[in-house]
Amino acid sequence: MHPQSRCWHLLDDILLRRRDREDVLVTKAIRDADDRTDHRLVISQMRLRLQPRRSPQEAAASNQITEKLENLYVPDNNSTLEPRYYQLRNVIHSTALEVLGRARRQNQDWFEDNDDDISKLLAEKNGLHKAYMNLRTDATKAAFF
Repeated sequence: MHPQSRCWHLLDDILLRRRDREDVLVTKAIRDADDRTDHRLVISQMRLRLQPRRSPQEAAASNQITEKLENLYVPDNNSTLEPRYYQLRNVIHSTALEVLGRARRQNQDWFEDNDDDISKLLAEKNGLHKAYMNLRTDATKAAFF
């Protein structure tokens, strides 16, 4: 208990996203049997929404890859590993494209690493920062800032 306000310290919290605040029904702090601590057991009753169960599509993809690998041409044992590796890689890649398809493009980055202007500015900034870190004096601080 705080000596001036006569209120208990609230040290223990429950963290949740802002969008989940409406799902909190009741939150309470319960004293422990050992009364010599400022901490309390925080209990929160929440409304949970379970997501629907997803159908197992991975098994079908795995079966198709297995079928393709069984039908894979096996070269003679005298050949090197390199052609066998490329053949295996191509079969797995083509099967994955057939079964899973291409990934949809997510949001495009606002920062493009290949932009020459940005690369030059970043190189200059990094060089100045390195020089500043190597010579930490009041004179260099005044020169840089």
